[in-house]
Amino acid sequence: YPDVNIAATPAQQGDFYTQTVGPYDKWVIEYGYKPLSPNEEEAALKSIAARANTDKRLLFGNDADDMRTPGKASDPRIMTFDMSNDAIGFAEQRLKLLNELIPKLKNKFATEGNSYNTLRAMYNVINNQRFAQADIISRYVGGLYIDRKDVGAAPDARPFTPQTLAEQKRALQLLDKYVFNPNAFSLDAPLYPYLQQDRRGFNFFTNTEDPKPTSFQLNIQTYILSHLLHPATTQRINHMMLYGGTLSITDLFKELQNIVFAKDLSTNVNLTRQNLQVEYVKTLITILEGRRNHDNATKSASLAALKNIRSLLVAAKSVDTQTKAHREHVVQLIDEALKKD
Repeated sequence: YPDVNIAATPAQQGDFYTQTVGPYDKWVIEYGYKPLSPNEEEAALKSIAARANTDKRLLFGNDADDMRTPGKASDPRIMTFDMSNDAIGFAEQRLKLLNELIPKLKNKFATEGNSYNTLRAMYNVINNQRFAQADIISRYVGGLYIDRKDVGAAPDARPFTPQTLAEQKRALQLLDKYVFNPNAFSLDAPLYPYLQQDRRGFNFFTNTEDPKPTSFQLNIQTYILSHLLHPATTQRINHMMLYGGTLSITDLFKELQNIVFAKDLSTNVNLTRQNLQVEYVKTLITILEGRRNHDNATKSASLAALKNIRSLLVAAKSVDTQTKAHREHVVQLIDEALKKD
């Protein structure tokens, strides 16, 4: 499932897609089809197979190993539509490129004599790419590298190696910047009045056609949270602390609290962030109430997180009436959950 390779700088553009077989293809073809006599076959095949112990180009995972949906699998290097041996860096480059393209969309695709449907379609392409790149980045939080080398094949090899703290924090910082930040979608705002779909027959019969930008924004935010807070992810984070993990579940919740709440504690909370904050708190409540089979350590961490968030919001200065109403709503959700618990 390769993504298209688009360089940030056109002068550095190479092939958009792979045009030939790669090292892995040649390796498995050699293993399966190299002519060998019966006397040499066993030793030769062992020698060919042993290259996987030292050649990183031969790393392989199939559909059973990939992390395409929240909670599935555990090795972030095995992911659909990622690119390069630094998938986080490539995704960051792609997200920067998307932000450069957004201000140019209207002039390029809203052309005289035509409808705005093409502009809307191109904006959806941008959002689909945002979704894909954020999805890739999120898998490095709570990620676990898997190595299937035989015993003794490599002196320092371990079957399971937790993702480093630095890479996990790198991933969280990028998700903060491009998905959760109060200004993550600020470049989009000038486009909203022009995102009109073509009218076809009765296609607005049961729905209104006005643009609903927060629907996509909340969709991508809650989807990313659904992986970060998935029972499989949080349980793995807890278990990895027993064999080299460096990001505890309480650490993750502190990071998410800062990402979701800290930046607008002393200002108005915009509509996108209001939706995010409510849904995050609802997710913590779901964890605390045991509705999704989270382990006990994660439930305990969610209780502490809810209490911390409540304290922050009670002490926060609400600048306008909508922000005040929003914070009172979140506090009420927490109070009701704590009474129930």
